[in-house]
This record gives sequence, C-alpha cells and structure tokens, in this order.
Amino acid sequence: MIGYGSEDDNFVFELTYNYGLKHYVKGNDFRHICIQSPTPVENAKKSNWNIETVDGAVHVNDPDGYTFRILNKKEPEGKDKVMHVSLTCSNLSNSTDYWNKLLRSEER
Repeated sequence: MIGYGSEDDNFVFELTYNYGLKHYVKGNDFRHICIQSPTPVENAKKSNWNIETVDGAVHVNDPDGYTFRILNKKEPEGKDKVMHVSLTCSNLSNSTDYWNKLLRSEER
C-alpha cells in the first residue's frame, strides 16, 4: 500500500503485479488521481517533467501515460491530500448501478 498516511485515515493505493499479463490497455479503467499539494508540481518542474495546465489544475503523466491531476495549492490540514479518483467506463448506467447500489459508494 502506498499513500499519504495510514489506510485508516487516508486514501491508499494498492500496487499489484498480475503475473502473465504483459500490458494493460487503457480505456475502461482508471482515468486520473487528483492530489492537492504544491510539492508534486515543484518536483516535476525541478525534474523537467512535462506538465500541462488544464482547467486550473496541473496534469502530470506517469511513465505509462496515466494522469495525475494536481491542485497546486496548500495541502488540506487534517484531511487527505487525495481529492478524488476518476474512472472511465463504457456503460454509465451499469457502472453507476455497480458503484452506488452494489458497493454503496457515494456519487459526487
């Protein structure tokens, strides 16, 4: 697990390795992670990493092309730095039913 604190109080990512799978096809899956912190932007600039500003947020792509959306402002005090995770889907109705009805997640 990787994150900005314990998984009891913060959003954390579980990194997995799927044996036998040579690559992932982007599409019906993860879209981006949104983090509020000036530090990733500062680090990207120091490293001459390609950054792009979209709708007031800085977008940084990882080596595999996945986007991290960075809100370049002070980290929220006492709150998680991960503001949201965005997923793509091929069938909005089915995906909404899955996340809201089956998993009981909250739509924002």
